[in-house]
Order: sequence, then structure tokens, then C-alpha cells
Amino acid sequence: TAIFKQLRWYKVYQWLKNEPGDSFSKKILEFMEGIGLDESRKFLPQDMHALQNMNRLQHMMDECLNDVVDAEMTKLFGKAMAWSNRSVQLRDYNRYCKVIDANVIWMGCGFDFNVDDDYPQIQVIYSVGAAYPQRDKIIQSMVRFVADNNEWKGLDLNADEKWQAICAEKSLLDFLHNEDHISSIQQFLIDKLRELHRLKQEDPKLFWK
Repeated sequence: TAIFKQLRWYKVYQWLKNEPGDSFSKKILEFMEGIGLDESRKFLPQDMHALQNMNRLQHMMDECLNDVVDAEMTKLFGKAMAWSNRSVQLRDYNRYCKVIDANVIWMGCGFDFNVDDDYPQIQVIYSVGAAYPQRDKIIQSMVRFVADNNEWKGLDLNADEKWQAICAEKSLLDFLHNEDHISSIQQFLIDKLRELHRLKQEDPKLFWK
């Protein structure tokens, strides 16, 4: 009788790593490393620094998203989801942001950590899902909006993807020369929310709940 034992991928990786392997095994290891299945089980020195400052950093990110940014987002687009959703965004999508989610219409602003360098992107993003009945019309408006606003870019607008989006973003590094980092980030987010609001005004019934 076969016995099935559930294993985490890092255990499979460690088992392959410790076994004498051939060229095929090495290819499997390279593939697992490439897609992040070689999960480390060790705390690194830089992790200690991050842990010691975790609460302070989260507080600073919340400061960027609360108060004036929250007030502007609520006034222009409606109430964002509860604060706890920011942790969900971080866990599932590697971003820390405040979100308005109407199932097939999604928008948010905050910190995107899906980058190749050390600095996250400060971002405002608006996205529409494939299930939205008038998605083609929305995408047409998105294309025009991006063409008229050079600080905005389209994401998969010409592809048959589950989600299409437009976003405006700037690296955190670009804000570090300012005396008050939080205020400058807040102003950037407010400016981009106001720009996005112009798209809403084109046809409120088409774009928003």
C-alpha cells in the first residue's frame, strides 16, 4: 500500500540538494531556485535589522496612506477596505496598499514591493477584471487616458489577461531627497488620485460602483 506524505517545497529542495545528483537533478534545482521554491529556513543579518524596525516601518507606511490620502481617496472614489486588508495585500501580492475592491473593478494606492531593486514603487493603480461586462469600453478609455497622461502606463491593455490596469508609480528612492518623505509621498498619491478622478468623470456609470 502506498503511503502519501505531505511535504513543503523547501523540504523537497533540501532533499534534492543533499542527494548526489545528475544533470537532470541540477536542472530541477535551478528551476526551483528560479521560481522561489528554495525557501530559506535561516534568519540573515539583514533580517534582524528588518525585524527590529518592522513596527516603525509599518507605522510610516500607514502614515503615508492615512489622513489626507485617506480623506482624498474617500471623497473621490469611496471608502477603502479596512486596515487589516493591507496585511492581506502584503501576504498575497507583496504590496502594502489601501484598496477599494468592487470585485471586477479594483483600485488601490500604496507600496509595491514587486521590483528588482531595493526600493519599492509608490503607486496608484486602477484595474478591471475580465468578468466586467463593459471591459472593452473601459480599456479603450484607459488607452486614451495613458496617451494623454505621460506619467501613467498601461498594464496588459493589449493582452487577453484576467486583469487589465493603468498605474502611476515612482520609486521610493525619488522621494528621499525631500526633507519630509511622508508628506512628499502623500502629495504624489493625492495628485495621482486626482488625475485618475478625471477618468471617472468621463463616465461615472461606466467605471465605478
